[in-house]
Amino acid sequence: MRTLQGLAGMLAILLTIFSVIASDVVRADSATATQLPEIIKGMSLEEKVGQMFMPDFRQWDGKDVTDINGEIVQAIQQHHIGGVILFRENLVNTEQTVHLVEQLQRAAGSVPLLIGVDQEGGAVNRLQSGTVMPGNMALGATRSTVASRQVGQAIGEELRALGINVDFAPDVDVNVNPDNPVIGVRSFGADPQLVSDLGLAYMQGLHDAGVAATVKHFPGHGDTAVDSHLGLPSVPYDRSRLDAVELKPFKAAIAGGVDLLMTAHITFPAIDSSTVISRLDNTPIYVPATLSNKVLTGLIRNDLGFKGVVVTDSMQMKAIADHFGPEDAVIRAVKAGTDIILMPADLDRSVQAVLTAVKSGEITETRINQSVERILALKLKLGVVEISNDKLQPSHDARQTLEDKTRTALAVVGSSQHHALEQQVADQAVTLLKNEGNILPFKLSNGQKIVLLAPWQDRLDLMTQSLLQLSREQAQQVDIKGFAYTDMESLNNEQKVAIDNADYVVLGSSSNDVNSRTPGKNWVPDYVVNAVGYCRDQQKAVVVMAIRNPYDIMYIADVPAYICIYGRAEGPDIPAGMKAVFGQLNPSGRLPVAIPKTDGGELYPLGYGLSFGSPGAEVMPVSSPRVFLNGKELVLDPVPFLENGRCLVALRLVLEAMGGQVDWDQELQEVTVSWSGSTITIKAGASTALVNDHDIPLGAKARLQAGRIHVPLRFIAELCGAELQWDSATAAAYLLLPAGDATPGQ
Repeated sequence: MRTLQGLAGMLAILLTIFSVIASDVVRADSATATQLPEIIKGMSLEEKVGQMFMPDFRQWDGKDVTDINGEIVQAIQQHHIGGVILFRENLVNTEQTVHLVEQLQRAAGSVPLLIGVDQEGGAVNRLQSGTVMPGNMALGATRSTVASRQVGQAIGEELRALGINVDFAPDVDVNVNPDNPVIGVRSFGADPQLVSDLGLAYMQGLHDAGVAATVKHFPGHGDTAVDSHLGLPSVPYDRSRLDAVELKPFKAAIAGGVDLLMTAHITFPAIDSSTVISRLDNTPIYVPATLSNKVLTGLIRNDLGFKGVVVTDSMQMKAIADHFGPEDAVIRAVKAGTDIILMPADLDRSVQAVLTAVKSGEITETRINQSVERILALKLKLGVVEISNDKLQPSHDARQTLEDKTRTALAVVGSSQHHALEQQVADQAVTLLKNEGNILPFKLSNGQKIVLLAPWQDRLDLMTQSLLQLSREQAQQVDIKGFAYTDMESLNNEQKVAIDNADYVVLGSSSNDVNSRTPGKNWVPDYVVNAVGYCRDQQKAVVVMAIRNPYDIMYIADVPAYICIYGRAEGPDIPAGMKAVFGQLNPSGRLPVAIPKTDGGELYPLGYGLSFGSPGAEVMPVSSPRVFLNGKELVLDPVPFLENGRCLVALRLVLEAMGGQVDWDQELQEVTVSWSGSTITIKAGASTALVNDHDIPLGAKARLQAGRIHVPLRFIAELCGAELQWDSATAAAYLLLPAGDATPGQ
């Protein structure tokens, strides 16, 4: 955050430089690799083991912890704990949060804490002040790395202002399973490349704000039908599939310098097929990734080369707690290679278990030292601690007054700039899947009667507030009747009468798993099916707005109009959806997941999305994407087009602009490319290219269109070592070719 300008900023810089010189302080950028090992040698075993624990103090004696008590201070100091994770119960407002963090850090003493939080945005949002942000799947619908980085930075700026230095985000699980009960809209989507690109951009945004980023849930929680909070999921695929899908975003994040990696309580037999006896029912189970040496050390450290901090997911989740005792779980996790134990089931017993295991030789002190060095290196990097006279101490920033910290936080958290970004991205994400006869957008006019239906009162309130705002902006007086249909399976008489008299009906649906969207298994889909049927019978204009997961349309395929907003009960998503319904914005989002049919096949493919059409037209074609090379727009004819979420371009035109040579063989229907001494052959209709005698996936079939071979622009970028950024807001792709020649395939 940059809250000082001009002379004030210069003065702060000079004072910082002076303090470094005067006190012999060493910050992260100048600390050498030898300093931390020497410092660690001077720490007691208890101090070192304590650094590896990050408990929560969500509640104490049944009450939310918003102000720490003496017992919490004693726990922090007795166990020398290295970090604390905060939850919504802890974070009431900006002033209180700053004060709570200050209390925690004072209790920690000379080695301040990592203060973490799950501030993903959207469905997982811990701050009760500040911005909500639209969530990852909404970002996936925008397909904009620019937006993703901006959102990550805004979230990071708010956390940093509050004193929170670690965000357990972004979630880079690839949500290829529509029935996933725990990830869903927390994922950027079902395309591993899209998730990789947006996850990396989000991570970079957090780094821009000076907050540590955490990619989760390794090796991937996106293709599970069991919630690891409640059970032990398993991913059965082989290593080649894991590399192509689940692991791809993690590899991109590791290459990009991510700070932390959170492990999943999931079994991956293809990586670790060893078994243990569950204490739940005395049956053999595969070892979960969190407790697996083959995953944490073999895969993460040795294969992928991750040098940062490995943190477990909550050890209180049933996937671990049901099958392992508190002591057994933490010992296995540390032996496997984890650095931070998050939310141990019993702090006292867990810390003592690790201490006993080290003293008995079951865990080596060298293993402990490795984790402590990584944790302290992260604290140095974040400016949490400094090295002064070969000792750790709180950083200069930590010594700011509480008043100054509060003043800064009030200016940053929930700023007008952040709220504007929040709404802008949510607007870009709105995805229109169906619009029979162009019934959308609804047109507001004086005296109209509009019925709003939502599954809970908080959703209804936000829908109503949004419509009132729209009617004021358009200077129209409308009659709004709203009904929350909580625990109802069908319309009641009052609602039927309101619909009978209505001009428009806006029906909100919401699901988070397969049961909550399946008629006969949950009241929400039962009510939606009943209400849509009644509106059709009465010939009433009705639109279903899928508030959370986009999959609800699987069971209401006969709805005339349907939009997705990827949201929740608060934040910018519902207002964005209402703006689209009533013509304040034209939907531009594209599905970041595929929506299956109930009986197999696809109902809507990945990348599908409509925009409002002109009179008599079913859909207005999306404008052709624009392509820029090193800042200069390329003139491409035939023009690029979007197919299943990918930008396809004429291969010859782009590569020749980059300095390559392209030859076309009409008889063989194939193109040969020469680039920096290498040869690439692509045949029309093929899904792979022959690059120096090696088959390389294109990402889509090569299309012969208007006499030219079209391939995904991303393939060309990867082939030539170019950086590629896509901004869906302007439908523009930006290629940046590195200086000098790049060899294809490098």
